[in-house]
Amino acid sequence: MSLAAWDPNLQTHAVCRFFSCLGPHTLPESAIPTPFMTTPTEPQKGPNCWQCQHFAISYVPSMPYACRAMGFQSQALPALEVLRADGQFCKLFLAKPKPAAQ
Repeated sequence: MSLAAWDPNLQTHAVCRFFSCLGPHTLPESAIPTPFMTTPTEPQKGPNCWQCQHFAISYVPSMPYACRAMGFQSQALPALEVLRADGQFCKLFLAKPKPAAQ
């Protein structure tokens, strides 16, 4: 429990009790933390170029990867270049079809 945790029984912050605030006070309902506010968010994962239909190998040693949809070659995977340039995940990702079971 952190030092600034809310104690619903005493209606004050633990910090206020620790430092002996000068007067009694209560906090509004909106100040009471809820469980969803304290849980960390999962990092989002971008598309995997190796699983995209538009991904290609260019066979140019200095620019080995290519994206057919956007028409460029790069040293890094195209999805990383898009994220670096635009700040968003690639919007043209198209998953390769699953191979048919034999």
